Amino acid sequence: MSKKFLYLFKEGHDAFGGDQTTMKNTLGGKGAGLAEMTHAGMPVPQGFTITTEACTQYYADNREINDEIKADIFKYMGILEEQTDKDELYASELKGILLRLRPDFNEKSYGCTTFLKLLDKLSKQFGALHIRSDNFNVMVSLAQSSKESAPEMNKENWRALIREQLARYKEDGFERINPSILKADIQASFPGFSEKALGFKRFSDMLKAMEKEGLITVELDDQKNMLIKVS
Repeated sequence: MSKKFLYLFKEGHDAFGGDQTTMKNTLGGKGAGLAEMTHAGMPVPQGFTITTEACTQYYADNREINDEIKADIFKYMGILEEQTDKDELYASELKGILLRLRPDFNEKSYGCTTFLKLLDKLSKQFGALHIRSDNFNVMVSLAQSSKESAPEMNKENWRALIREQLARYKEDGFERINPSILKADIQASFPGFSEKALGFKRFSDMLKAMEKEGLITVELDDQKNMLIKVS
């Protein structure tokens, strides 16, 4: 029987009966730790550990990965691909992306005490998010119906759609909204959104056109930043 050179994180604990010494000798300290955390239900992304014996074999083969170990690596990568929805993100990963894009992001600004409550609120309001729990991890993906029929914003409906979004802010208790937040929400709801496709160079030009038509009210704060009055 061929040797086992790889273990999924979720296999590590049970494969050795939870014996810490054997796990550390076979998986290494970090590999054993990942196996234990996964077994305990902690938020660990799926993955696998290459055994210490595989590392020893690597040096015995003049620092080359032999065909048997290569085959196991590709096999386990395939297993992970089958187990993981490529469209899914950890909620913590999604929040990290939001903070990199907008360092001032805070779920409390949207009336929610936690990021999970914000995701749940968005899911109920728009139906575009699918949220599930996986061993204490919260996974987020686009709802299937949202993927199949993404809405479009065009020259005929963009004014009404923006006013609908502003109406949602009013329902959530906002009096004014930053245009960058409005644009981000528009892009999330309408993936194909483009100012140029609607005949404008910038998003601010769209807002000025709506203001000129009396559809919205634009104000400036103390720092001369544009704000949209939610009414």
